[in-house]
Amino acid sequence: MDIAVIGGAGYVGLITAVGLAKLGHNVIGTDINSARIEMLRKSISPIHEPGIEEALAETQSLGTLNFTTDTELAVKNSNVVFLAVGTPPRHDGSTDLNQLRTAVTSMAKALTPDTVLVIKSTLPAGTLNVIKGLLAEAGGTNKIDFVINPEFLSEGNGLNDFFFPSRIVVGTESSRGAKILREIFAPFTDGGSITTDILMSRNVPYIETDPVDAQLIKYASNAFLATRVSFINEVAAICEQVGADIGKVAEGLGYDPRIGHRYLQAGIGFGGPCLEKDLVALINFSGLEGHTPQLLKAVLDRNDEQIRVIIRKISGLLDNQIMGKRIGVLGLAFKPGTNDARSSLSLRVMTSLLEMGAHVVASDPMAIPDAKEIVTSARYEEDPEAVFKDADLILFLTAWPEYKDLDLAQLSKVMKKAPSIMDGVNLMSRKTIESAGFKYAGIGKPTG
Repeated sequence: MDIAVIGGAGYVGLITAVGLAKLGHNVIGTDINSARIEMLRKSISPIHEPGIEEALAETQSLGTLNFTTDTELAVKNSNVVFLAVGTPPRHDGSTDLNQLRTAVTSMAKALTPDTVLVIKSTLPAGTLNVIKGLLAEAGGTNKIDFVINPEFLSEGNGLNDFFFPSRIVVGTESSRGAKILREIFAPFTDGGSITTDILMSRNVPYIETDPVDAQLIKYASNAFLATRVSFINEVAAICEQVGADIGKVAEGLGYDPRIGHRYLQAGIGFGGPCLEKDLVALINFSGLEGHTPQLLKAVLDRNDEQIRVIIRKISGLLDNQIMGKRIGVLGLAFKPGTNDARSSLSLRVMTSLLEMGAHVVASDPMAIPDAKEIVTSARYEEDPEAVFKDADLILFLTAWPEYKDLDLAQLSKVMKKAPSIMDGVNLMSRKTIESAGFKYAGIGKPTG
């Protein structure tokens, strides 16, 4: 099929465009960010994702993938349009639809009654009516087939998630739209009858439902994952009170087949571009419908509390004197394996420390460029060992595995007297850190 992906230089849009092109569709990714489009034409990815640049080179050489800034032209030459623009949160918790408005307005006049518009962007229930209104205002047609097809990609594993999805959800009231999506996703559901040389899942659960159900599946999924994170951090706090080890507790808990081990890592909380954003949006739009989601509010409040827990632990290690202290931060991305620092809790911790008068020096294998744009008053070092020099305390805030290879005993010698480590992601054991000469604090770990 001829497919346009609007927002094709963003994370979801790029993974979608590359994945569909590898399946053999003729795909054109469009985006208003001309610098990113130029990079992508050269098979240079603006996001860190294993295998993405090789896939870009392959699909562009085959001619199944192209990129442009001309949204109207891309839509005019396509019979299916995937909409994958960002929907960030506003300060009041509502969803910012500015990127959506820009995209819909730019493509409106190119749409025809034969177009299938597939919405990958995460949008509150009822937003389809907003899109129809925007199309009408821009002189476009509403006589198209609308489909909600939420994404379930995790950064750092996006291509793998595309080809090995846990489920495919399609929400539409259009029989034609449903038929077209079944054709697009047939290689995932046919049990292998369609010949392909791509390693991928072939018996993926396929859920067809109405648009609102599909939207709630996405929001509820991320809210549940956020709930697990806040839950395990609450249990970690209890562990500290009674002298238990959250690592052992979570291990035993996760072996219950009803529970599992994923998202049971105690730490600084959930951040990033999805969990918190979608949780806040779900709280907001359910409130507008007259429901007070008490559990979801508690999940969000507990996540905010975890930042305060981290600050209190830092303060305790520094004898309640943060002002004037030099603090080294290791880890800026919201999780290892990505260069994305959007809504990273590491940056929230750094901001609090800076406001309290600390001098912050930070490092990350990939996310320094993003972090510099968000927290401008910190100092950044490419070499993680550089943050140890003359530091009073080191913070581990992202669980990059390479940090385990640091020679802590040697690095403690370049720090100030009585150096401390606050391991906010439980990357190393107390024994490892204390044997290197550091005072130690972790999350959910027994004292002494």
